[in-house]
Amino acid sequence: PEEDALTALERMAERGYVRALVMEGDQLLGILSKTDLLRAFQIRVLGHPSP
Repeated sequence: PEEDALTALERMAERGYVRALVMEGDQLLGILSKTDLLRAFQIRVLGHPSP
């Protein structure tokens, strides 16, 4: 939760990961996918998701 989305996407790309665990201490908060991040960036830039 401390990293921003762009940093998370860059780290995932560097390591070849398509998913990352979102942790706070030893507690799993969720799973973040590359697709989720790219879709969020697309919505932010274009104002809407692709069909």
